[in-house]
Amino acid sequence: MREGDLTDVPFAVLLHAQALERRTAVLEIERGPLQKTIVIERGIPVGCTSNLLHETLGRFMVARGDLAEADYQRVLAKSATTGTPFGDSMITEKLITPTELYRVLQQNLAKKLLDGFTWRSGHFRLLSEPAEQRSPLTIKVGQLIVTGISKLTSQDEVNGAVRPFIGETLYLHPDPPYRLRDIRLSPDQQRLVAMLKTGKRIDELAAETTISFDDITRLLYGLGVIGIVAPDSWLPVEPSPTVRVVNEPKTEAVAIVETDLDAEAMREDLMAMYLKFRGLDAFDQLGLDTTTDVVAIESAYLEYSRRFAPWRFERAGLGNLTEK
Repeated sequence: MREGDLTDVPFAVLLHAQALERRTAVLEIERGPLQKTIVIERGIPVGCTSNLLHETLGRFMVARGDLAEADYQRVLAKSATTGTPFGDSMITEKLITPTELYRVLQQNLAKKLLDGFTWRSGHFRLLSEPAEQRSPLTIKVGQLIVTGISKLTSQDEVNGAVRPFIGETLYLHPDPPYRLRDIRLSPDQQRLVAMLKTGKRIDELAAETTISFDDITRLLYGLGVIGIVAPDSWLPVEPSPTVRVVNEPKTEAVAIVETDLDAEAMREDLMAMYLKFRGLDAFDQLGLDTTTDVVAIESAYLEYSRRFAPWRFERAGLGNLTEK
């Protein structure tokens, strides 16, 4: 579907469909005067703009107490005058570090997307592929859907969605699109999900757990949308406890930490570049002029490679940054 109504295709299902197809597109949703434009890259939301003032980065930070109103107004004026992105201006003014900015940008993007789960109605349309994106942000779609449904979706939508589950024995899917271990669940939710390894009906789950019936149906709807939970009749194979255990044990690598490296400086250097690298060409990244000779280019490239070599971050105890 290139367009439709959110009453027929809930926001959660819409996001999941784009993720399954790994689609790159612009998704527009609107409800009356409210509008959101979501940029999707290979199935993953990487940006979202809206006509709601409180969802802008600056207002989001002021509302949370992360930025004073006076600082917000000053940086906003500077950003508008110089054409510098608001976040970059905050770094220049030393109001935030690159690492903190990245974290806030992620949270702001997630909040704007989560708001879509509260929309009971509205219109959506998928446009052609977006222009080249500069945003380094990514959202874990599976977690977003489970969180959005568990916390924000109306109970009426949930009740209608789980109706096909009533009376069915539910199991963990043997080959889900998302790994269960990548979905953050509360201890009570984890215990409920563990019961599904051998199959349970909704009424049995309600009788054997302390979670409220509404919360059970919300979790099952969320996990059902992303394909982790399904009725027996929907599964490709006969139920078998041996094939339904999808929580593989994690193995922890032993890190070798070099204490002579300035981990904090390395972290901020990396995050400053990570926030903007998609908007820079090779010369900008290396800090060179286009007339630079080949020898200087090679030297700058080798230095750049050493500066951001993944193993340097592992040795500094920053293994969680090696992917970036």
